[in-house]
Amino acid sequence: MARKKLIRTSEFYYHIYARSNNKEWFYLEQEIVWNIFIKLLNQSSEKFRANISIATLMNNHFHLLVQTPDTNIDTIMQFIMKEMAQQINKKAQRINHVFGSPYKWCVITTNHYLYNVFRYIYQNPLRANICTDMNDYRYYKIFNDHFVSEIKENEHFDKWLNTIPELQSNEFIKKSLYRREFRVGRDPITRKPYQFTAPYLSK
Repeated sequence: MARKKLIRTSEFYYHIYARSNNKEWFYLEQEIVWNIFIKLLNQSSEKFRANISIATLMNNHFHLLVQTPDTNIDTIMQFIMKEMAQQINKKAQRINHVFGSPYKWCVITTNHYLYNVFRYIYQNPLRANICTDMNDYRYYKIFNDHFVSEIKENEHFDKWLNTIPELQSNEFIKKSLYRREFRVGRDPITRKPYQFTAPYLSK
């Protein structure tokens, strides 16, 4: 299957996803991998002006929401994945691949979609039944970028962020993230594009 042609944008955010080889664990304790990961994200912000909104690390994959003012998502991800693989292999005394394939990306072109992708990344440990409360999960970080500053001003946001959406909503998000640009399929009942909720609609 041909790799989709990269969209370069400084305006919109990317959802980034990468999984370990053979869906295995990252060969080290998650705390060690997390420390490597966060250090590289911070370095990416400094070296390449990566504007990271949220990051979640699971035991065999990670999610990012990132904006690239210099339209350099390929440079950023090459740095993160190469360095992450080298450092994990060095600590685990391995020589094989850490990641099973190149990173996956999707451009998020509206704030309405961005809210929902943000929540999708944030709630990944809940959907995996690793925890029942995100306060008990250590391996995610919400960065203080422009988008986060805006949504924190929304009085409904915290409640909405921690509300589990219906299963159908997550399925539509998952399918939409396989596209180059986030586009939503049609609701099988109404035959209209599926409508996600957003914090500004919450009561």
